[in-house]
Parts: sequence; C-alpha cells; structure tokens
Amino acid sequence: THRARGDHPITYLHEAEDLTIARLLIAQGDPGAAETLLHGLLTAARSDGRYGSLIEMLTLQALAFAAQHRDDEGLSALAEALELAEPEGFVRTFLDEGAPIAELLRSAVVHDRHASYALQLLKAFDESAATEQPLPEPLSDRELEVLRLVAAGYSNQAIANELFLAVSTVKKHINHVYAKLAVTSRTQAVARGRELGLV
Repeated sequence: THRARGDHPITYLHEAEDLTIARLLIAQGDPGAAETLLHGLLTAARSDGRYGSLIEMLTLQALAFAAQHRDDEGLSALAEALELAEPEGFVRTFLDEGAPIAELLRSAVVHDRHASYALQLLKAFDESAATEQPLPEPLSDRELEVLRLVAAGYSNQAIANELFLAVSTVKKHINHVYAKLAVTSRTQAVARGRELGLV
C-alpha cells in the first residue's frame, strides 16, 4: 500500500517508487489516481529544477491523460516533456514507456508539437524494436540511469546527489558502463549510448 503523505513535503527519496506506482496505476486502469500522485511529484521536481525527473513525470502524466481520453491535456504534457528533452537528447525515457507513448508521439507529429523530435523518437522506437541492447552484457537499470545523467552533463558529484549514492559508487557504475560499452571516456560512452539508443 502507498504511504500517506500527510502534511510533510514530498521528497525525492521515494520518487522512483512513486513513479513505479504511477505506472502500475495507469496499467491497472486507474489513471486518475496516477494523475493525482504525479501532480505532487511534478510540483516538487519543478521547484527543484530536476529536469530529468520532470521529463519522466510529464511523459507519465501524458499517458495518464490519454488513458482518460483527455487528448489535448495529454498532448500538452508530452509537448512540455519533448521541449525539455530535445536539448539534452533524451531518448530512453520515452522508449521505456513502450507502445502507448509511441501513439502519443504520432499524435504530436500530426499536431506539429515538437514534430521533428517526436519523429526522431519514433525512429528510435523502430530501431530499438529491431535491436534490444545489442551488447554481450546489457547495462543494468542503474547503469543506464548513470549513463543518461552523464549524457545530460552531470558531474560524478551531481550524479551522486541525484541518485543518493556515494561518489565512489557512481565511479564504479561509470567504470562498468565503460567496460560494457567498450569505451574509455565519458564522451565515447555518450556517443556509443546514443548509437545504441540507450540515451
């Protein structure tokens, strides 16, 4: 069961858990409850300026609206996510949501809401379907998360702060990423990650 929040502010300690709950609520046919949960999370992420989190939340909010046939609101949430994502080249955040978000991206193209980036993401969907992480040893979820933050320009310290990890743990994850991608620098890791549609 979900924790009652009471009067205390939502912290992002439980954000990953809350986003998983929002996904489950949408999947289980309760998008209204997901929307309510996401509203609080979005407010906190906006005030903290955590754009990576904000993109993921807006994408889920778009899905929650779409599941309630509130197409205009869904498109607006997705358009905001695309606007934030495009400068940083976020791809995986959208791919991870699967076919439902692909439908919304097609709608974004039709309505000319960041259409060129939406098309780029749809192309990545097609490529991803053809080759799911074509690595001898795929990156773990945590390693993917670290790689995406590296791609967004975060320092090791900033990644540690965002993910509540020790800097030494972040370095370990980055070394694992380098080994799995067969690269030796952040720049190469990001380039290889983009080639593979991981970021």
